[in-house]
Amino acid sequence: MLTRKSSGCVVYKKENKLIKILMVTASEDRNKWVLPKGGVEMHLSDRESAAKEVYEESGAVGVPGRSLGSVKMYKNGMMHDIEIFAMPFDHYADRWPENEIRDRWWFESEHAMERIDPYMAPLLWTLIEGLTANMEHEAREERLGRNAN
Repeated sequence: MLTRKSSGCVVYKKENKLIKILMVTASEDRNKWVLPKGGVEMHLSDRESAAKEVYEESGAVGVPGRSLGSVKMYKNGMMHDIEIFAMPFDHYADRWPENEIRDRWWFESEHAMERIDPYMAPLLWTLIEGLTANMEHEAREERLGRNAN
């Protein structure tokens, strides 16, 4: 069976002590929210391809960080092996290729968990747990009067 190598990102930001996850509507169904992802281009690394897909689908720009892992899914007659990276949000591009065919929205982490495809949920949960622990550590350091940086 043919397998397509794909990559994408969980784009996140911390806002008012909340973790927010950027999701986009699926190209085939604007009622379905997904993480930005797509096929890895031959001249790009998995990480570079993931950043390109995020830009193309959402207009978000950032630098993908650590890998959250990979999942396999069957879609359009082939298997997809998808590596997902954590990507802190930096800014939006003025223009991006798919702004006419997709919507984008920031979901609080628990609402993102409710909307994400079940096969992606463990990867999203891994990121949310890590960010939550980091935010709790920073808050504790601030209460103790120590700078966490």
